[in-house]
Amino acid sequence: MQHDKRMAKDLYASQHGCHLNKNEGLYVRWSYYNKEKKVSVGAEYNKMKREAIKNGEQRVNISELGRICNVGWDYAKKVASEIESSGRVIDPSEVYQTRDVPRGPGSIAMDQTDCFVLLFLYLEEPSRTLSQYVNLLAVLTGTLVDRSTISKWFKDAFRYRGSCAAQTKFD
Repeated sequence: MQHDKRMAKDLYASQHGCHLNKNEGLYVRWSYYNKEKKVSVGAEYNKMKREAIKNGEQRVNISELGRICNVGWDYAKKVASEIESSGRVIDPSEVYQTRDVPRGPGSIAMDQTDCFVLLFLYLEEPSRTLSQYVNLLAVLTGTLVDRSTISKWFKDAFRYRGSCAAQTKFD
């Protein structure tokens, strides 16, 4: 009976572009919960923390927090971590504004010169981190890109993978 109710809720949610998490809370993939939801999870976390301290416990059960608030474990953990690190729930728009990623025209695009510089930097020192490539590319060419752009370039730039395994198909 309970399984049938869950399936009906899941079907209804999917018909409206939503999904049902493990705790039967609705969410939309690749979007954020709104501020009100985040604050309510934060308020419940603070309440549970006070109870835990009163009972002599070290920490709050994050799975229980997620179940009570109808959110996934990772979202409950995220809100709890924000409260522990900053003492408050951080507004979702503030999180978006302060992400450590480049913005603006040309921040993602790389031209042939940028690609040449990346190749040269790789040949010079293959053990560089993606962050080092980002910083050196900005210094040498003025192009601002994210680490993921560098990673994608390395993944797609070469026709063949650099492994010692025998190639079974030749062009």
